[in-house]
Amino acid sequence: MKNMNIEEIQKLINKNEIPESNIYNYSISNLINSFKEGMLALPPFQRLYVWDKRRASELISSALHNVPMSTIYMYADNDHLFIIDGQQRILTFVMFFLGKWLNEKGLKELRLAMEFQLCDSENKSKIIDQIFHDENNYDEFTLDLDESHYLYNLKYTDLNDSLRIRLKYGSPISCYTFKTTKKEAVELIEKVFNLVNTSGVPLSVEEVNKLLEVTKR
Repeated sequence: MKNMNIEEIQKLINKNEIPESNIYNYSISNLINSFKEGMLALPPFQRLYVWDKRRASELISSALHNVPMSTIYMYADNDHLFIIDGQQRILTFVMFFLGKWLNEKGLKELRLAMEFQLCDSENKSKIIDQIFHDENNYDEFTLDLDESHYLYNLKYTDLNDSLRIRLKYGSPISCYTFKTTKKEAVELIEKVFNLVNTSGVPLSVEEVNKLLEVTKR
């Protein structure tokens, strides 16, 4: 899984090409709580969730074995944290903890809710909660691993207490959080997004065009 060289980030900061950032170590539980509270948001260029269940299951397995996770990049604006890179991983953890694998309808509704900036975190939290409670939006999330794997076909609720604690509070995830104005955020997003692509799934022509439209505003 490709990840940005931390030295590249520091070089850009030293040149004042991107603003200073705070580095936090979040547990998976921290990130999920921030999501459920409506604090996490998506910039307009972000794609839908694109991972299949197999890849998502492998991430969960890696986390349960304390494999270090790639850095997540965000920028702070008022009471929201906008995800520059890390959406696929964060939503994977959220869906597994909730036991709900969102279908295309659910993902589109969630994307709109996370991109919507005209409501506060509390109202956004309520909207997200409604999306995950609509039975038309999801299937059951069981781990799609080899049948010989001890985690095969398990849900979060199937894990024993030890595994749940390991997943929630195991290896911390480093998060670079940039504090910036909306005007500066456009340039920041362009630079960081061009340097980081941990999803491993190339952007489509439509997604590239959307990014270019945003960065020109």
